[in-house]
Amino acid sequence: MKLPEADFRPKRRAGYVPAGPRRKIPILRILLILIAGVFAYLKFDVLSPWLRAWFKSSHASHVVLEKSAASKYADWSFSPDSTLATLNCRQFKESEYCTSLEQLQQGLCRQVRATLAKARWFGALKNPALSQVDVHLVKTESDESHFLTGLQGQDSAGKFHYERTYVYGEPTHPFCDSTRGCLVPPAPRFPLEHGKLTAAKPDDTISWMSSKTASVFPVLRGKVVSVDSISPQNSRVLLYHGEELYTLYEGLRHIDGNLKPGTFVEPRQSIGSIALGDSLALSDTSKYPFQMRFRVEQAGMILDAAEFLAAAEGKSNGR
Repeated sequence: MKLPEADFRPKRRAGYVPAGPRRKIPILRILLILIAGVFAYLKFDVLSPWLRAWFKSSHASHVVLEKSAASKYADWSFSPDSTLATLNCRQFKESEYCTSLEQLQQGLCRQVRATLAKARWFGALKNPALSQVDVHLVKTESDESHFLTGLQGQDSAGKFHYERTYVYGEPTHPFCDSTRGCLVPPAPRFPLEHGKLTAAKPDDTISWMSSKTASVFPVLRGKVVSVDSISPQNSRVLLYHGEELYTLYEGLRHIDGNLKPGTFVEPRQSIGSIALGDSLALSDTSKYPFQMRFRVEQAGMILDAAEFLAAAEGKSNGR
């Protein structure tokens, strides 16, 4: 018997399509959940130590995972009292051992980079490659901090090992190497061989210098800022020595050909030569015939050249 299409309307469909069985309520599951909840409530004191132990084991496994992730960059070793941490960064890139340093405490990588940059600026290190970093833990009543205390490695001159000490979180000594010395600003050398600084008036911004020889040297290791030619026989060189310290050498008749803005110069490297002086400008030109003008400036202020070069001038007179 063929049913008409009208019999398949929603209202008539129930008369021909049998409905499925009704879903029963899971009374047994609900009852078991209620029993388990009542049991946990009544036996909470008995179950709580087990729950705490489970939580600690889960947290410990998470820490182990973090340490294993850090170990792929470098190997940490700690002293028995955990006050000294040593990082083995041999055969690792800078970015890799920096990641391990930052995982111990933020800012340690910046300390390493700043120390290496200072050593390169002072000329103590050339193309260094680190092999070990030592970090000291300093504890106070309210906090604990890690400080950089040692750097070991090798550069073009051989192995180096710089160390420093901390007392109550403050450095008591600069980084020092037993053979290379300490990372402290070097004393300035006199810019002229067998020369002297002529006394100038207190309000003068530039000082006169005279010498028995014509060669001019930087007072410190520095970077060439500018090379200007005022006249065919009068040129000047401006050097930057870090920490906002500048020195100006004026009155040069000849400038070294390799001297260009951006290049670095060493204290023993000649930057040029000066011309014979004017007898009206300075006295005693027979013994010190070569003359030039010199200025030292720091943080926008003109410094007393005699005071700045006091130690260097004393050494130069003994040459």
